[in-house]
Amino acid sequence: MEIRREHNSLIISGQVSKFDDYDTVKAAVEQLRMDTDGKLTLVFNDAQTIISALIGYFIKLRRVDDINSSFAPLKHQILY
Repeated sequence: MEIRREHNSLIISGQVSKFDDYDTVKAAVEQLRMDTDGKLTLVFNDAQTIISALIGYFIKLRRVDDINSSFAPLKHQILY
């Protein structure tokens, strides 16, 4: 996972699927919110990133330690 900050934007690439990844993203978002008075943009570089970020969120809620998953291309996900 890679997190890059550009002005008021946070650009997230790669999978956000581990417990620590979620905490890292959350901390980066909170810091950017404080620095920009709540005016920020989150950019997920691909569909897999945003899906894995959501999975990371659910991992955190359910207190699961880790997940290992792969995703079909977006066009296949829409069809299912």
